[in-house]
Amino acid sequence: AYKNTFDGWMTVVDGAYTFKDWNLKLAVAYGYASGANEPHKVEVNKTYHGFIGLHELYIGKRVPSIMLDERLLKRPIVTKYSGDNGQALEVAGELSFTDLQHVGIGATWTPKTFIKDLMLNPNIIGFWKAKQMNKYDVTAGAFSPTEKASNFMGTEINLLSSCTVVKDLTLFANIAAFFPGGFFTDMTGVPLDDAVFQAIVQDDRNPIEDASQFRLHDDVAYYI
Repeated sequence: AYKNTFDGWMTVVDGAYTFKDWNLKLAVAYGYASGANEPHKVEVNKTYHGFIGLHELYIGKRVPSIMLDERLLKRPIVTKYSGDNGQALEVAGELSFTDLQHVGIGATWTPKTFIKDLMLNPNIIGFWKAKQMNKYDVTAGAFSPTEKASNFMGTEINLLSSCTVVKDLTLFANIAAFFPGGFFTDMTGVPLDDAVFQAIVQDDRNPIEDASQFRLHDDVAYYI
């Protein structure tokens, strides 16, 4: 038996200023959630510094992130070890508010036009890992024992909009793009064998028989 003592932490700070004459509000935000290595890698008493989210859906409200709020991106967040030789098994999970910091700016414009209650809210958010990981060596099929990966995960650009179509009917439209940074380039090739990809494998219409053939890459991600 061994004991993990948890002391992870998070903070979110955001603020906004409204220019009433222009119907324009500008906002800034910063968020941080601590990270640490997988807590069960070594079975000894220790302190785990990673933040474990409970009710973590709150990540600030003045500079919204579609990719983080919807948990749309995959990233390697856990390294499991099996057997006495400590063989590494890479596991990818959804982007969530742990081992992560972000900085964002946004604007909300409510122009007086013939379109009733029109609202346009563009935002730009940069993401970084809080704790550095080793780079993934796709040739060896494992993490490099010495070479470090970039902490910069990438940049999200999004636009949230709404307007009143007719009385008591509001139309919403949200779009976003995530441009991966050096972290995803350094992690290219990590297997993505979670439940989502297992379901794809089990579909008779799909020729791939091994979920580990799905790999993390650094292509741009889109949301509409």
